[in-house]
Amino acid sequence: MNKKICKLTAAISAVTLAFASMLTSAAYAANISDTDWDFSAGYIREKMDDSSVYVKNTSDVNALISVYAYTKDGKTHDASKFNGSTLKTKDVPIPARSERLVKQFIHELGYVYAYVYFTGPGSHGCWSPDSIGSYPYA
Repeated sequence: MNKKICKLTAAISAVTLAFASMLTSAAYAANISDTDWDFSAGYIREKMDDSSVYVKNTSDVNALISVYAYTKDGKTHDASKFNGSTLKTKDVPIPARSERLVKQFIHELGYVYAYVYFTGPGSHGCWSPDSIGSYPYA
């Protein structure tokens, strides 16, 4: 009888632990789905973690990206400075046919949304406000 209780307790514990870890993962899921972009256009997406913005340029021409924090009242804010560090977040080059990460401090500064603006005639691709994986930094 004790062996059955131990096995049942172990099984319930394992199921509970697996369920709890799924809930934790969902609570901290990054916003990594890709959104298409075209040059001379701006996009707003929710930023959920401290990771870099992911950008893929699928065109045969170079592009530039500028990254800002965005607030619900429609204002953009500089996201290049935090704790004495300064990053380049305006007119960051993204070479043709490449994937890059763009560092910024949107989430660290307490903002919820990323606003990105692309330039470079004929350029296009996809982007996401949060990133996973290893790509070169722009």
